[in-house]
Amino acid sequence: MIEILGKTRVDFVAWRRIAFAISSILCLLGIVSIIQIGRGAANLGIDFAGGTSVQLKFSRPVDLG
Repeated sequence: MIEILGKTRVDFVAWRRIAFAISSILCLLGIVSIIQIGRGAANLGIDFAGGTSVQLKFSRPVDLG
């Protein structure tokens, strides 16, 4: 079998608290993002909100009334 990195010794158990903290922060950010999208406060662009964007440019002012 081919060894890509050779012999490595990584103490994963020693890094468990840091990994747990980072994972917790990322999970909380994901939950907050989902809540913001559900509330409509995320200000998503047309790419993520769906639909069609149409922009018109007129040579003179248009009366809307």
